[in-house]
Amino acid sequence: MGKVTAGYVLDQTGLGHAFQDVEPVRELHTTYQQVRDQIVHQLKTDLASGDFFKYGEYIGEIGSMFIGIGEVKAAVIGTTYGAKLVESIQLASLATK
Repeated sequence: MGKVTAGYVLDQTGLGHAFQDVEPVRELHTTYQQVRDQIVHQLKTDLASGDFFKYGEYIGEIGSMFIGIGEVKAAVIGTTYGAKLVESIQLASLATK
């Protein structure tokens, strides 16, 4: 069996008439491509500049997609408790000397 195309599926299901006016879809796709190209160009320009502040901004933006504020808060609280624990251990070791 050959490659199944979207047109074939639309014809077989009878939904082809729903997509007769595809001009808005084409315009949306063209706009998407233009915006994507602008973003990629800006990214290349910023990274080629050697500006480490820009690198940090991009790392922060990408990181924020994977790490939410809840994780950051938990890390801060964990660090605070960890620092208090280390301080307590140091005080205990000084008290035993």
